[in-house]
Amino acid sequence: MKPQSKLLVLFGTTMLSRAHITMSNLKQSTMNRSYLRAEFSTYMSSTKQKYIETIFDVELPEGRCVGVQLNESDEDQILQNWSDPDHWVHTSLHPEEVRFSMQHTIAMRKSFLIGRLAMRASLQDCVHKPCLKDGKGRPILPKGYVGSISHKGSVGVALTRNSDNITVGVDIERHLPKKRSIARKVLTESERNDLGSLGVENISADEEVMLRFSLKEAIYKAVHPIVNHFVGFQEAEVIPFVNGTAVVHWNLKRNTSLDQLGTVTAHWKKMDEYFLTSASCNPNGK
Repeated sequence: MKPQSKLLVLFGTTMLSRAHITMSNLKQSTMNRSYLRAEFSTYMSSTKQKYIETIFDVELPEGRCVGVQLNESDEDQILQNWSDPDHWVHTSLHPEEVRFSMQHTIAMRKSFLIGRLAMRASLQDCVHKPCLKDGKGRPILPKGYVGSISHKGSVGVALTRNSDNITVGVDIERHLPKKRSIARKVLTESERNDLGSLGVENISADEEVMLRFSLKEAIYKAVHPIVNHFVGFQEAEVIPFVNGTAVVHWNLKRNTSLDQLGTVTAHWKKMDEYFLTSASCNPNGK
């Protein structure tokens, strides 16, 4: 298990003319690393609406979750020519994020971009802060915030909340994989035998495989900052319930005390063609 868990609302809500915010102002803002929210929102609404859509913005039990989607027909314009100072990415990401992303392949640049755009939308009042990665690939957030990122194809999601000790995880997966079932790889024997017991009419046993897989991904991301080591698919069993909650039973192989994990929560939603799952870990919880 790796760290990684339609309402169309365009970024921003107003269309202001370029008289209010010129490209020279944008470049100066980038050079100074000064991210004024008015500039950010205006540019997002007026220039990038054809490239980026917000597909959901929801409050989950674990925090605020925002999902964004790239317009794949314009993917070349979105991901190429970032060295051009007039490219819109320079007013959408922090300069340190742009530099970090440009060191990687186009595929990694895409996932980094959609994840950070979702994260910035979720954080709102901290858009002037860079959000890079730590040594284990987890997003680094401003002090006082925790968060998690997931992406699937052209969709990126981010979950954030104010907290100093509760960690969170988020994941998004399509209902049905395009390849053969991954049940034997990601589920325990008990979980496989339990498939079909969820009791939701429009969720098949094959879809339930993806739901349980997604829940494990979100839970793993939430507990990883606490355990700081790899947790395999066979080390956790998840049971989703029809009300959108889930519980996890642990079978940890390493020397990790369950008391160390405290309280773990998990939730799920079916959103169009995706499962959205979220989790939190409170090591001080009982």
